[in-house]
Amino acid sequence: MSHRVVRAARHARPAPPERRPIVGILLAAGAGTRFDRSGKINKLLTPFEGLPLACHGARLLGAHCAHVIAVTSPGDSELHDWLRREGCLVVSASRSGEGLGYSLAAGVSEARRRFDPQALVLLLADLPVVRAQTVTRLLAVPRTADSMIAPCYDGQRGFPLVCGTGHFARLAACNDDRSVEQMLSRSRPTLIDVDDPGIVQDVDFPPDLVTLRFDALG
Repeated sequence: MSHRVVRAARHARPAPPERRPIVGILLAAGAGTRFDRSGKINKLLTPFEGLPLACHGARLLGAHCAHVIAVTSPGDSELHDWLRREGCLVVSASRSGEGLGYSLAAGVSEARRRFDPQALVLLLADLPVVRAQTVTRLLAVPRTADSMIAPCYDGQRGFPLVCGTGHFARLAACNDDRSVEQMLSRSRPTLIDVDDPGIVQDVDFPPDLVTLRFDALG
């Protein structure tokens, strides 16, 4: 009599943390109403040093992360196209107009679903002059699941933030701006002093671009 051997199904084991990717999240869904109150100009498409403003952050993250997710507002087709050409996976956050938290949650949720990352690097798209060595330094800091690491310049906390897996659920549950600040306050990021004013030089108004160009020449 022949017997059929039934083998127990093998379940894939999660990859060890060191083999899972680092994923960048570029938050590019802001309305930019302070930049142009008429709503006709998309701040993140404004040319700066030969590229749309948002592309600088996309390239910075792309140089340090295995994958980059760019979170945008629905209908920003031109911005979508630029960021895709920069190698980003573009995600539209349907509720992005209600606050940064919804954009953050959309990006983090997509990163967890697609890539199972070991860490996330969060960057605002209107910070175009963050230095590459700053990101390198932040990623070189030893991490645990509970790590949240932020750069600090002249006493000011800036971006990007590096977040371990222990923060992912809270990041994915954010909604409005207040929830983001509360999460950051509770997490008490480890601050790393850097000689990089770009971590706090966001573009809110058109003259900010002139200031950044002047600083670059200096």
